[in-house]
Amino acid sequence: MICDVNVYIDEVSLCEVNDKAGLLRFISDFLVFSSKFKSKISGVNVFFHLWRNDNLESSNLCVDGNSMTFLQAINSQLSTEDKRRFKTALYGKSSKSWCNERVHSEDIIYKLNNDDWITGDTLAECAELTLLNKKKIIAFVALREDEDTSISVIKESDSGHQDTIQVNLADINVDVNSWIDAQYNVSDFFYDPESINPPTDKQSYLKDSSRFNKTSYKNQGRTVYCCNLTRKLHAIDNLHYGLSAHAEVWDRFGNHLGEANLDGHPVGNADPSKNYPAWLN
Repeated sequence: MICDVNVYIDEVSLCEVNDKAGLLRFISDFLVFSSKFKSKISGVNVFFHLWRNDNLESSNLCVDGNSMTFLQAINSQLSTEDKRRFKTALYGKSSKSWCNERVHSEDIIYKLNNDDWITGDTLAECAELTLLNKKKIIAFVALREDEDTSISVIKESDSGHQDTIQVNLADINVDVNSWIDAQYNVSDFFYDPESINPPTDKQSYLKDSSRFNKTSYKNQGRTVYCCNLTRKLHAIDNLHYGLSAHAEVWDRFGNHLGEANLDGHPVGNADPSKNYPAWLN
């Protein structure tokens, strides 16, 4: 996969919902937003991160004057179909709690522009992740004003230094493909099969730096990569493009093993004439 989209559900704003209309608006907006990102987008993983409490029974809402837990509100206020869709989105394989992967410290003050402290809450976690640039973050906030595209979070250190961090807010009208392309420069990673130029290394399986390391070798002017596990050598064939684009593969001794498509799957047989390339000597 090329990139991950991480959507964090803000539990604080959700607990501020005080009537059935607000709850239904939150559910409706969330389902619209999640359905856009959960549609099959090639090369993209989407993860929904829940609030820090795994047990949602700890989250209490006030709905039309009645105090009830989050799950009670969902079960009593939604139609059967909406309950199914909502729970599938929240509890599916792409959902998880962020509390076990926390990066922000509860010893540091995180607050909003109105001085509301949010240390320990989802927006503080989103702010720290945004500051570290570890993940592309979207915060899903209940009761968000339609024109708001981000929220300012202030991080205040013991020395008094302050960082103001802009956290992206979920927009149900978002053009998903445009957003992903702007955040990740996806066009740098996807190869157009109608292109008249050979693919870049980033447009192939060789972009995975956890598996492939660059060597000092060059084949047809292209960098040769070594697989960490197999020690096989890989290089994009610089003479082919479009539907014929592929990589050449050798073992560590220089024996040609065949060709691989841009996903790394074998597509061609070994060619003895390509054994022992000059650059390996």
